[in-house]
Amino acid sequence: MSWDPTPGATSYGVAREEFSFSPYVRDIGNVTSYTFAIAHPRGTGIYDGFTLVAINSGRQGNSTRTLFVVWEDIPLPPQPRDDDTDDNGDDEPYVPKPTATPIHDTLNHLPPGIQVSNWVDGAQGRQVNHIGVGREDLIKQGIRDAVDLWGHITPGIEVCFAQPGRIVFLDAAYMPRQLFNLSAYQRDGQTCATIGRAGTVVLLRGEAPLEVPPEPSQPQMLSDCEVWPWENVNFREHPPNGPVIAVTGLREWLPASEKQRGYFKVRRWATEGWISGDYVYTRGDCGD
Repeated sequence: MSWDPTPGATSYGVAREEFSFSPYVRDIGNVTSYTFAIAHPRGTGIYDGFTLVAINSGRQGNSTRTLFVVWEDIPLPPQPRDDDTDDNGDDEPYVPKPTATPIHDTLNHLPPGIQVSNWVDGAQGRQVNHIGVGREDLIKQGIRDAVDLWGHITPGIEVCFAQPGRIVFLDAAYMPRQLFNLSAYQRDGQTCATIGRAGTVVLLRGEAPLEVPPEPSQPQMLSDCEVWPWENVNFREHPPNGPVIAVTGLREWLPASEKQRGYFKVRRWATEGWISGDYVYTRGDCGD
């Protein structure tokens, strides 16, 4: 900054103010200009104030008079970087490294050769190789592709592979996982099967199934079956993804009149609906 000489002044003083901090006046002599050396640990532009005062030295001591105050937004020059300096050192400000945003709906991001449909929120999955399958007998039969599904898996989820073959299922409800054969079918040139539990769906080498979609599951009539929900369950209008009438937390035996796609039809007060068989105990003849 620069200024015109002030009559009676024997020297001048400057102070740098930052926000609400009190200034500290520095005597810079009988001059008409001054340059501030600015440094700030944040390494970014800051909003600073500068005060210039005229000083009159006399026998009774110094007297000062404020000439002007300047507030200015001053950008700081970029700080030099030493590549050999640790990022956590004191030589430069710490800049956090960005982290990748996790993808929660993994079933929408499977590779093109795998398609999973009819799933609800909370269902997750990923493609796995022979190591992820972990069964020597299946590896010897020839694994063409596989997908592991977990989370909120509901009956009626359809898994399709782009390659031909036969499909087996490793059920995660057992430890170690139990192997089941699935009835595969062809749909739009893909090899498909449906599941209702968490586990690994494996496509093996073999004959391609016929181009026949599965028949709609017909309800199985029950006459001597009761179910006891051991978890809060959705009470639906129809299985497997029908509108939810309510969420029931009943802990009692409920008569079941039908079974379809892993769901039981029960009466709750004056309303009939369907609850998932994954969350109930059963007694009596409750079908297959």
